[in-house]
Amino acid sequence: MQGNLRRRRPPTRGSLAVWQQRIVATYIEEHLAEAISLHALAKLVDLSPYYFCRAFKQSFGIPPHRYHVNRRIERAKALLGERESSVTDVALEVGFSETSSVLGGVPPYDRDHSNRISPHAGMKPRPRGTEA
Repeated sequence: MQGNLRRRRPPTRGSLAVWQQRIVATYIEEHLAEAISLHALAKLVDLSPYYFCRAFKQSFGIPPHRYHVNRRIERAKALLGERESSVTDVALEVGFSETSSVLGGVPPYDRDHSNRISPHAGMKPRPRGTEA
């Protein structure tokens, strides 16, 4: 029975607690298309903006704004993969003001010749000279 019990590791010093990470990540997901201030995120977990920014980066590995933009890009890729919406419609839905913001997060090998995201997005390209 002892083998099945998981031990929780204590949070890394200077990082957000697990409950704080969950609150912030959920808030960002629910407000993906909106501009979210650092102050608003810090207030959610009752920290100063300065300390929050440092703790967020320690916990997630990237600053809050970059995390927000990355989540927008991932959501846009998911939306483009599941329906026949234009890149412009999806970009506006996830909060980008122009399509280049979405395409900037998609590697060139995941786009077709007309700059649309390929249905094979996320797959690694094959080395040159290999057959399918």
